[in-house]
Amino acid sequence: MYKLKLTLLATATFLSIQNLQAQSKRPNIKGAKRQVRINTTDAGNNNTSNQSGNSSVSDRSGANNSNETANRNGSDGSGTNDRSGSNNNGGSGNNGGNNNNAGGFNINNLTNTDITGALRQALEIGAKNAAGKLNMQNGFFGNALIKVLMPPEAQKVESALRQFGMGDLVDQTILSMNRAAEDAAGKAAPIFINAITGMSIQDGLNILKGGNGAATAYLRSKTTAALTNAFRPVIEGSLNKLNVASYWSQLFGFYNQLPTTFNKINPDLTGYVTERALNGLFVTIADEENKIRLNPASRASDLLQKVFGAH
Repeated sequence: MYKLKLTLLATATFLSIQNLQAQSKRPNIKGAKRQVRINTTDAGNNNTSNQSGNSSVSDRSGANNSNETANRNGSDGSGTNDRSGSNNNGGSGNNGGNNNNAGGFNINNLTNTDITGALRQALEIGAKNAAGKLNMQNGFFGNALIKVLMPPEAQKVESALRQFGMGDLVDQTILSMNRAAEDAAGKAAPIFINAITGMSIQDGLNILKGGNGAATAYLRSKTTAALTNAFRPVIEGSLNKLNVASYWSQLFGFYNQLPTTFNKINPDLTGYVTERALNGLFVTIADEENKIRLNPASRASDLLQKVFGAH
């Protein structure tokens, strides 16, 4: 433990020096702006062209960073929404809402009982399948789409730790975070069933007409608070088995106190893993939901075939 603390102190000092060096290398923005004005007067259109080129580079860089952050954080659920919008627009076109017809069967022929019954079945199947897939070894760790990684703001610290020979500790922390998420996923099914049972007729209609991801969005709105309360103690217990939360708190607590640290890192590892576990859970549920909507072979009952075939 004493050796670990010394290493953490050395890491924090190293990062502090990096921050100071970064500060000293910052360009004089005011001087740069003044120089740009002079160049604009002297160079005319050529300078305008250069500024335009720089703007393009900046835009591309921003877009790439945004995409990388989204991918690292597992926010691929947004892709579900994109597909939803594409399917709805493509299906409607100039047909004036003929999306409701499939093979001559109209959604208006469905009763409210049919709709709510089918949606409850679909939600129950999707929720149980998702929880089952994740509540096993490598359910999170083996899935690159939802794997829990170090938060983006901690990447510099992670890199420094690896330079100081603490790569094994970083790897163990990442593995432990995913194992904790896998343990917690087993608590999801009863909470989902409770939300599904309470679904109203209007909820069912909105979900059916809402397109891809609508059922998942309903579950997210109804269960996030209860899932957070159920997941957090399980994740905390899993992380505490290896003192991972303690190491995390010591390292980032010390790092945040450095005078050269401007972007502070959340030392609450349990809260971070809980949030990422919930995100992975809903991404997986959305995938299960869309299978039922788009693939007739995934509709395991006559009622599902009737309702989703009519939409």
